[in-house]
Amino acid sequence: MEYPKPLTFEALADLFKQRGMEVLDKDIEKLKHINYYKLKEFAHPFAKVKFLCDIIRIRI
Repeated sequence: MEYPKPLTFEALADLFKQRGMEVLDKDIEKLKHINYYKLKEFAHPFAKVKFLCDIIRIRI
């Protein structure tokens, strides 16, 4: 199985912009010290969740 190649910090910033985040050029330097997974952990409480029933939920 082939895994996807990791994104560059610039490509990651562009992806965040496409998803509605405000990203400045200086934030790319910060991404080098705070990796994607730590940032994802910080952003988790702000994620939108749609409840389809009592058990199933979908993160959008």
